[in-house]
Amino acid sequence: MIISKIIADHEKFSKAYFWRPSGNAAARRRAAWSRTVDLNTPLGLIEISQSYHESCRYCYYSSSFFLDGEKKDIRLLKKLI
Repeated sequence: MIISKIIADHEKFSKAYFWRPSGNAAARRRAAWSRTVDLNTPLGLIEISQSYHESCRYCYYSSSFFLDGEKKDIRLLKKLI
């Protein structure tokens, strides 16, 4: 299920700032990813955005969760499981 995957990725990558980036530029580009998902749930429309990228020194992960336009956090998805 996509919700489980999003939660698992969030828990895995939330501490990514302390990781070491890949060795060269090509590996850093391959490691980068982003995901945008819109879910219709009984709670309302949930808009999810996640991204991960690496610079020469750091790894960055960001995520945002919106329920009907109001900013929420990962607990919103955990309620749905």
